[in-house]
Amino acid sequence: MNKEHKTAVKLKDYPEAVTYKEQNIDANTVYFCDYNMKQTEVMLLAKDELFNKGLYTSVFLYNDYYGSGLSSIMFQEIREKMALAYSVYSSFGIPQYANESHYLTSYVGTQSDKLKTALTEMNKLLNNMPDVPQQYEGARQSVVKTLESDWITGDDMYWAWDRAKKRGLNYDIRKQIYEEAQNYKFKDLKTFFDKHVKAKPYAYLVVGNKKDIDFSVLEGLGKVQEIKLEDVFGY
Repeated sequence: MNKEHKTAVKLKDYPEAVTYKEQNIDANTVYFCDYNMKQTEVMLLAKDELFNKGLYTSVFLYNDYYGSGLSSIMFQEIREKMALAYSVYSSFGIPQYANESHYLTSYVGTQSDKLKTALTEMNKLLNNMPDVPQQYEGARQSVVKTLESDWITGDDMYWAWDRAKKRGLNYDIRKQIYEEAQNYKFKDLKTFFDKHVKAKPYAYLVVGNKKDIDFSVLEGLGKVQEIKLEDVFGY
């Protein structure tokens, strides 16, 4: 390195990382940004507890069964059955660091005139989880089979170790998920849902054309705060 990588004799100190403090989401709040577009896009953001390695298996099952993919409950109910969305999903995130929180992120992209109905149905699904045995079993098997074929090789081994270290783990968490998923029941997922998803206060992040949106719908969700593109992007 010293031979091939030429540097100054005296190197600058590495800057301290900027700490972005997580904001609490204690009550429903709507942040609206006006943009000239036909579609209205809504992100529902809810904050949960600090990183918990015990949630991994539940998170994998929730995301597969409920939140993402063409066979997920969200997609089947909101898009396929009701035709209320261009795109829809719900994802329970795993933080990068052990001192950060889990967040539930749900999204729906819909027509402005369908906004009220789409959000009503989204909130129904985020408060009451349907039991569809065939879909649940398909999701559970999908998690198991994905882990069985998920090889970490080459430089990915370093990054897998780095991710684990940042979360305070000194082992491969996939072993835990794989073993737990073998006998994971729908009632286990329901327990997770009721504790970590149901009845959460949300920050609603809405982007759409102000002329086309019925603001009474947004006001019915919570306090509305309009932000400008300059607030978001700085220009």
